[in-house]
Parts: sequence; structure tokens; C-alpha cells
Amino acid sequence: TDVANKSFSQLYAEYKESQDKGLVNEQKEEDVQADLIGCLFTANRKRFESGRSARAYDEEKEAK
Repeated sequence: TDVANKSFSQLYAEYKESQDKGLVNEQKEEDVQADLIGCLFTANRKRFESGRSARAYDEEKEAK
């Protein structure tokens, strides 16, 4: 699965669909958990970086 271009909700929906069909084993469960954690980490990092950029811009603006 190409998880880099999928949102948390897309990954979770695919997981639930597989689970409903009985296609989830222990390894699949661990893989999906890792993918979901990675997705959340990436989203939080992007939010943090954009917030940091906004603060830096505000601080620079105040300094002038």
C-alpha cells in the first residue's frame, strides 16, 4: 500500500474493510498500526512546522 499519499481516514477505512472481510491477521494488524501512527506523526509535524513558520513571521513583523 502506498501510504504516503493517503490520509488517516483512508487508511483506517481500508483497514476496517479488510477486517470486516476477515483478511486481517496479526502481521497485517501491526503493519496498519504502524502506517496509522506514521500518518498521524506526519500530519502533526506539518502542523507544527506551519505553526512555527507563522510565529517566526509574526516575530519578524513585530521586530520591524
